[in-house]
Amino acid sequence: MSSLIQPSQSLPNAQGTKSVAPSSALRGLLAPDIPPMSESEASVSLDALPSAPPPDVVAQIQTAGANYEALRAQGYEVRYSHDAQTRKTTVELVDGAGTVLKTLSPAEAVDLAMGGGHGMAAG
Repeated sequence: MSSLIQPSQSLPNAQGTKSVAPSSALRGLLAPDIPPMSESEASVSLDALPSAPPPDVVAQIQTAGANYEALRAQGYEVRYSHDAQTRKTTVELVDGAGTVLKTLSPAEAVDLAMGGGHGMAAG
């Protein structure tokens, strides 16, 4: 299995905003002394699914994608595998022939994705 980190692409604009109003029975239980509201007063706008990730997350994804491409250009690849029985994920740095050069800790994998890991290929 190869790394799933890819250069960022344009993200779709997801519409996740919904309006909800509490039922009169629920409103009566929660606030019995407050007079009924009009429907427009009772509506609540909830942005349940943001239309895009925060800008700092997008920047991190772009950095990881660029670093992934730089590794590939040098003939390296990061492989992730998951053992369902032990529920452990293994991360390995491999060369172009598929030879495992180093088993990475999760912290090393993140460091490598963010541009660190200098000399990582040396083992």
